Amino acid sequence: MFHSGQFRPALELFQKAARGPSREMAHAALLQARMCQRRLEGSEPAPQTAEDHYNFAVALINERRIEAAEQHLRLALAQAPESDHLYYVM
Repeated sequence: MFHSGQFRPALELFQKAARGPSREMAHAALLQARMCQRRLEGSEPAPQTAEDHYNFAVALINERRIEAAEQHLRLALAQAPESDHLYYVM
């Protein structure tokens, strides 16, 4: 997951591995978890258009980050209130 850019699920798995009985594996897992956190901190784009906000909201929904997705859908609707697909996703 880490190598394919899926940092959030990888972070959860590394944190779980860090709780294991092996000290060496726990240490390596914590290092990997820190790398995931660093990548997640700076990885969110800054959407500009209504379509950008829509696409980002759909990605957030897939990550189960519903509140953040709703904020981006509201911004998209403010920019393009005539777009039916935005209301559908909301």
